[in-house]
Amino acid sequence: MGLIEEINKYTIAIQLNPDDAGSYFNRGESYRLLGQYERAIKDFKKVIKIDPDSYEAYSNRGLVYLELRKYERAITDFDKAIELNPNFSGAYSNRGVAYEGLGQYERAIQDYDKAIELNPNDAKLYDNRSGAYDNLGKYAQAINDCDRALELNPNYADAYNHRGSSYGNLGQYERAIQDFDKFIELDPYNAEGYYNRGFSYIMLKQYNRAIPDFNKAINLNPNYLEAYLNLGATYANLEQYERAIEEYAKVIELNPNFNLAHTNRGESYRLLGQYERAIKDFDKSIKLNPNFPAYSYRGLTYENLGQYKIAIEDFNKAIELNPDYADVYFYRSRAYKKLSEADLEIAKQLGYKG
Repeated sequence: MGLIEEINKYTIAIQLNPDDAGSYFNRGESYRLLGQYERAIKDFKKVIKIDPDSYEAYSNRGLVYLELRKYERAITDFDKAIELNPNFSGAYSNRGVAYEGLGQYERAIQDYDKAIELNPNDAKLYDNRSGAYDNLGKYAQAINDCDRALELNPNYADAYNHRGSSYGNLGQYERAIQDFDKFIELDPYNAEGYYNRGFSYIMLKQYNRAIPDFNKAINLNPNYLEAYLNLGATYANLEQYERAIEEYAKVIELNPNFNLAHTNRGESYRLLGQYERAIKDFDKSIKLNPNFPAYSYRGLTYENLGQYKIAIEDFNKAIELNPDYADVYFYRSRAYKKLSEADLEIAKQLGYKG
């Protein structure tokens, strides 16, 4: 029976017995699975009114808020579910997910720890905790949790994906690719696996292997901004700047305020000698978010145009934003030298003989 049929069945049951908490609960869960979140919330609220001790209703309403990214409201519901049933591992786990959504990774780990204590054989709990460790930069611990998840369930696809990401964060891209291979084998219609593997190929400078992975990710998810962006970067690394520009343009079409796409497209225009177009993109990127690469690249563009004073101003700004990037100091010194040479040439033309 499909979800629509389930909803119709529970609606009839509610009409026959308006105080049937179970039917409200089941209909609410069906609405949640259909993504009809407001209706789901309304039904779970009705369950709570009929049965204030229903920890499941609080927990499932928390799941709705979680899916709506209303993390504080989700946490409030999971708190109540835990108060009503302190041994409900699912509420701890889901509250951990909400804390992750708020960037509170240590608190998330505490909740995952409790969930694992209550339910030590649930692979998903270890996988969830691995994500929090990864976000804290604790990659070895993240990998250990993925290992444990896969011991419990060797076909748990997400654990391969997450372990691959942690290996990638450690710079172990070959091992990451092995995990992404397995993830794709288990979940071939998930765009993220192809994207992650493609990104690993980029880091290994295996650009021709990255391209089909990014194309596959885009085929599965035509709105995958990062896939277009990195496909463009791959073409740029292959010095195929026209094709890179095409991919960056697709990102901008989907999200005109994606500043990195403007920066990258601008650099491709610069390398093609299309300086005015390059400056226009750098201007847009800086307007959206003053950033080091855009100032640095715009400085190079003005240097290419012989406008050394303006170039130096941009290099100064780039250094202010990122004082530890050596190349931009070289660019600035080169611009100063060219400016000095240009001034000397003007002086000679005006009759200076020193």
